Parts: sequence; structure tokens; C-alpha cells
Amino acid sequence: GRVTFRRMIEYRKHPIEERNKSRFESYLGWNKSWWSYYRQFKNAAHLMVREVEENRLPIDTISLPMLFAIRHCIEVGLKANILALEPLNESIARIDIGGRKSHSIRHLSQVFEQHLILLIEQQRISEPTAMAVKGYLATFAGLQSVLSRLDDSSTNFRYPVDTKLTPVFHPMQRENLSGIVDAFAQAQAFIEFTLQVLSDEGVFREEG
Repeated sequence: GRVTFRRMIEYRKHPIEERNKSRFESYLGWNKSWWSYYRQFKNAAHLMVREVEENRLPIDTISLPMLFAIRHCIEVGLKANILALEPLNESIARIDIGGRKSHSIRHLSQVFEQHLILLIEQQRISEPTAMAVKGYLATFAGLQSVLSRLDDSSTNFRYPVDTKLTPVFHPMQRENLSGIVDAFAQAQAFIEFTLQVLSDEGVFREEG
């Protein structure tokens, strides 16, 4: 309720107690891989989802950072997979990490799919794995579509207006985010373990 939320805001008027400060010591330099970034944003997204699901926070106090964490997690995961697959499929153009398209969920999803379909066409993976990959691609298409519709270039969840100062969302736009949350959870196996499956298939040797 309103009183609970007000109390939560007032809590941060006090500095962190000395006995708790050690808990905030972070070894940022340990995060050297795409996957460490992926998992941290995944953890943040899941924590925010739990706060809403257990009725500790209203969705409209946290929807934007929650959506950004989900979206950025997917973007980083797609890039991690693509960069690992690029040496195997040299016929597919390499992604430009600094380019505008590099933030597009739609573009990254298409490139990831190209890599996987090429491996299937070249019969470099077994038929059961190929069928599983096609199934995951079909399921993932729904999440990719909604994230692309809401924020394809990684700006709408961060800023209220575009470069022309036009509001990114209509004042009356309303979205039930439960479907995105569920699709995000379902996408974890596809995003996080595809390389491991391909490594088990002997397609390449996964490093680390």
C-alpha cells in the first residue's frame, strides 16, 4: 500500500551502517566476459520481477528498469552467442559491436538465427538438436517481437523522449508485462546453453 511504499523511500535517508558496508564491495574487474554481464542483468531482472509478484512493489514504480534489465540481458546474450559462432560461419557478415544495429534485438535475433540455420543446413548438428533449435527459435520469436516493438534500439526504457523530443510511449499506452516475464524465463535455456549444446555436438570447443 501507500504507507509501505513511503516507508521504503524514507529508509534510504539513512546511510549504510558500517557493519554492512563490506557487503557492497564489488570486484568489478572480475566481470570480463559477456556471460558475466548477462547473468548480472538476469539476476537484477528476476529480483525486480519477484518484488512485483510478491506485492512488495507496484509495477509502475519499477517497470522501466525491469524491462531494461530484461532487454539488455537478451541483447548481451545474443551478442555472446553470435561472437562465438562467427568463426564457424565466415559467410555470415560479422556484427559491428559499435554500430547502431548492434543494439537492435530484431537484427541480433536475425543474425543468431542465420548462424543456427546455416549449421543445420550444413548438417553439422544432429537431427534431434536441429529440431530443438527450430522449436526454440519459434518460441523466442515472440519475445523478440514484443521487445522490438517496445524498444528496438535500447532507448525507450532509458529515456522518455527520442532525439526529436517526441515521447517514446503514448500517454495512454498500457502493457501487461507478465507475458514478457514468462517468455524471458523460457528464453534462458536457449540463450544461455546453446553454445554448450553445440560444444557437446562437437561443432566447436567452448572456451572457459
